[in-house]
Amino acid sequence: MTNSTKPLPHKGLIFPVFFLFLLVTMTITKARAQDCHALLDLDTLTLRNSKIEGKWLWNKGDLLLFSIKDVHSDKPALTTDRLPSFFMEGRCFLKNTGFKITEVEKGLTVPAHLEVMVENQYRELSLRRIFRIYPETPAISCDYYLNYQSLFPQVAEKREKADGTEAFLNSTGKDTGSYMDYYPLNSAHWRFRVVAFQDVTDSHDNLVSETDLIPYRAKRRFPGNLLIAENLANGKSFFILKEAPSAGSQVNYPGYDFEMNNRGIRIPFSGFPEDQEGDGWVKGYSVTTGVGEESAGSLVALRHYLKNSVNYDPASYEMVMMNTWGDRGQDGKISEEFILKELEAAQRLGVTHFQIDDGWQQGCRLIPQLNPVTCGMTGLLKTGSLTGTVFPMDGKRSFSRPEKKISGWAFGFIPATGIAMPTGNQMLM
Repeated sequence: MTNSTKPLPHKGLIFPVFFLFLLVTMTITKARAQDCHALLDLDTLTLRNSKIEGKWLWNKGDLLLFSIKDVHSDKPALTTDRLPSFFMEGRCFLKNTGFKITEVEKGLTVPAHLEVMVENQYRELSLRRIFRIYPETPAISCDYYLNYQSLFPQVAEKREKADGTEAFLNSTGKDTGSYMDYYPLNSAHWRFRVVAFQDVTDSHDNLVSETDLIPYRAKRRFPGNLLIAENLANGKSFFILKEAPSAGSQVNYPGYDFEMNNRGIRIPFSGFPEDQEGDGWVKGYSVTTGVGEESAGSLVALRHYLKNSVNYDPASYEMVMMNTWGDRGQDGKISEEFILKELEAAQRLGVTHFQIDDGWQQGCRLIPQLNPVTCGMTGLLKTGSLTGTVFPMDGKRSFSRPEKKISGWAFGFIPATGIAMPTGNQMLM
């Protein structure tokens, strides 16, 4: 009796071909731009240049920060934890929907760099993160985009009695609450400095405030644009820069910028309206993390990032501006004598831009006979020195001494505000 079953000549190839398929589908994804490298190798996403290395556990796309460190050190400044880098209460992770590495060429304002896009789907919400890393820069940035219809309100901080039943005393207690990013700490021996900036000088005279603390079990919340952390045991340091307006000007601001204890640092959601009209991506505030030796090293790293993330030109980016409004000047003191004395003082202080503030709304309130829009002002004197100022051509505040010279200054006055600038700078009128 003949067996009708025919032999399968390719039977012996089934497993090798299947194994090859697995290798192809799990192949390494990588790219390089100058000294910047990005690599997705099986379960680990790595961003690296000659100064810094950041690693995230892929976790099916729901990233967990593994480490951020100086490439010349074997001790990471930040290390892994069981919590994902992004979490929103009630919006569970579903799947990864996109991954792309892009070599960005030098543009008009930004230098060549590397970008890594990770896009995830959560319940009723999509998240797109774009990591940026620049050559020879000890920092990694992240831009956050959300696609949603409505955001749940932030979970309010629970007030607890100081009776020994506090949740933070329970080492097995589960962390709750939404956050946009999470930075786990690798030890309990940290010191934090939170720096917050203020604007609106009509209301604030101290525009920079600092808070120093040593974190412990209880979570604490602080407003601030910059956090500098130093490990008191080994001297390692890192900074977190929230690239956002000051606290009072942020969109859908939850009341703080950093939530921290001795286990980690959370960045809350802000920059996203509670409800979105239409369908599309909404960009929130970017966050940049950098590393250094001790807190001074982190400040140097921050400076490198600010210079290396743009096509840096000192004439355009370096400025120290002085404004005449302040808490005593305001518009009532605007006069030729006052301004010339201020210019001389500004020059001694190293001020590069001198701003004459006559009120942002209308200006020229002391010369009502002039047109409130033009105020009789004209353009910029492009001279090698200040040979007079371009002020009202008549009226109570007449500036009539063109022979007065202050070396190195050219001066222009715009309706509502004027700016005196060093010789060679241009001002659009």
